Amino acid sequence: MSWPCYTLIAYLSAVTAHLLFLLALVYVPPTSYLRAWLLPVLLAPTVVVSYTAVYATSVMPLNFVFGVNYGSRLALEMFDLLCISKVSCPETCGSVNSCSASVNGAPYKEKTTDGVVAVIPWHIRAYNAVTWLFEALSTDRRQDGYPDISREKMKLVSKKQFLIFRSTRFILGYLLLDFITSQSLEDASVKFGPGKERILSRLIGGDFSGRDLGETLGSIIGFAAAGYLNLVVLFDLVSVLAVGLGISAVESWPPYFGPLTELYSIRNFWSFFITHSILRLPLAKTVPPESKALILIIRYVRIQMAFLVSGLMHLPIDRMQNIPYRESGVAMFFTVQALGILIEDMVCSTYRWVATGSFSRQVYKGAGNRKPVLWQRLIGFTWCLCWAMWCVPPWIFPTIRRSAMSAVPYSFFTKN
Repeated sequence: MSWPCYTLIAYLSAVTAHLLFLLALVYVPPTSYLRAWLLPVLLAPTVVVSYTAVYATSVMPLNFVFGVNYGSRLALEMFDLLCISKVSCPETCGSVNSCSASVNGAPYKEKTTDGVVAVIPWHIRAYNAVTWLFEALSTDRRQDGYPDISREKMKLVSKKQFLIFRSTRFILGYLLLDFITSQSLEDASVKFGPGKERILSRLIGGDFSGRDLGETLGSIIGFAAAGYLNLVVLFDLVSVLAVGLGISAVESWPPYFGPLTELYSIRNFWSFFITHSILRLPLAKTVPPESKALILIIRYVRIQMAFLVSGLMHLPIDRMQNIPYRESGVAMFFTVQALGILIEDMVCSTYRWVATGSFSRQVYKGAGNRKPVLWQRLIGFTWCLCWAMWCVPPWIFPTIRRSAMSAVPYSFFTKN
């Protein structure tokens, strides 16, 4: 089949997956075993999306976003909402649950403010169902976003200020992304060839020069900057269109990433910058010490599982780039993040015990240590940099030694 055929299949599969998912949530009761039996059928379109997402657009990073969101991520959402959380649509969507809870026993009816019973039209029920589904699938930035910039603070920003700032950032981000991705690396297949990603082994063996350090560090910074700009540019474009056309309010679009000043620990990177809220859940103060230890173990197991699932979710990205699974390092990158968090938690707990005689964060903060001082932040930045030097190359080196991909629909710069 030709490229347009695969493109059509990718989009049709994404629409079909959402439609089947919505129908199951509306018409299959939450406690019905039919949900589990229907799950393989519902997952089939997401598998097709994962395999055809590479043809969705001519811009490869957009294909990554499309494939992950409507492929592996949607499959996990289906499993969660159907079989684990057992969610069902509200009555205004015309779900099967509304039949038993409807007005006077008649389904799809509701009472108005003046007490009159009115039938909910089918198109309103459909609109309510679609709106509810996208709200259920979206990340609630109030809970999963970083606390410093919230929806409440976004309410202080006028629509004009929002559109001017986001439009300007979109243009500048687009140009910077275009410039970064237009730069080619000489002898990339040699400098970043198989085995070069084992930085620690090369350091021990004396096969890592100052030039290698600069090239590795530069590749990590460039890769991170390109990924950051890709998501910010896409987010800014969608937010400007949504707010400009009056589809949503300004407070619905808080910044996608957290502040760069918080990147002095791995935990902060994932909890404040990338917004994994599971890393910020505090332990209950009233829990007995023996139970607190068990809860702490469960917490780290949950963190490990979350990163493992994230790694598996991002595997299709390497497949789209024709990277063999034996060379792919994306799953390893995400999986070891839990180890890094455990290491820095142990070091920080030891420091708190030396400083205050207690491992507790609350006791340490109660002693007047609210925010890390400058020297602590510098040590944290150095630690994060060393950690990135070890775990990032296995992920990005196989990508770098492939041919350069198109990161923008239209390029203003000639590739070097």
